Amino acid sequence: VPYVAKIIANDFSEQAVSSMNKNIEMNGVQNLVESRCGDAVDAMMSNRSFDKRFHAIDIDPYGSASIFLNSAVQAVTDKGFLDIIHVVNRLNIIEDMFIS
Repeated sequence: VPYVAKIIANDFSEQAVSSMNKNIEMNGVQNLVESRCGDAVDAMMSNRSFDKRFHAIDIDPYGSASIFLNSAVQAVTDKGFLDIIHVVNRLNIIEDMFIS
C-alpha cells in the first residue's frame, strides 16, 4: 500500500500472533508490519496522544465490537479511517456458506 509507513497488527491470541508472524515473514514485510500480542483496548489507549494516533484502525473481533468503540475513537486521527466489523453469529454464516 503506497504511503503506509507502519502497520501494527494486534491480537489477544498467541496462536494468532504466531500466524501473523509467519505471514509477515512469508510476504517480506518485516520492515513494515509489527505484530503484538495483547488487549486491543490497551493497545489503542496507549496510542491516543496526538502524536501517536493511528490514521486507520480496523477492528474485526470475535463477538461484539462495542467494547472497542471508546478506545478506537480516541486512538484514530481526525479525519482518520475507522473500520469496525460486527458479525452477530459468525459460525452460522460460515456454515451457511459451505453447507448450502
